[in-house]
Amino acid sequence: MAISTIGQNGLTNPLPSLASNTIASASGSALTFQTNGSTTAMTIDTSQNVGIGTTSITRAYTNYNQLNINGISGATIQLLRNGTEKGNIIA
Repeated sequence: MAISTIGQNGLTNPLPSLASNTIASASGSALTFQTNGSTTAMTIDTSQNVGIGTTSITRAYTNYNQLNINGISGATIQLLRNGTEKGNIIA
């Protein structure tokens, strides 16, 4: 099954031939997941840094990968082990 993208013009653009379980972005481009057609939900940049709720991933430390979570009212990371809550990080 071919993977395709929907561009801003709504036209389907096929991606190059990839393994059937691969999602890719164009060379040198971030991979962006959107909801409601235009709201950015998650971005993975070309350095494998991940941003949730943001397209602008800021790196606090050189040579470290980064996870940024941007929420309107705050951001939370819930840590679970085998389905049991073990901790939270709340900002």
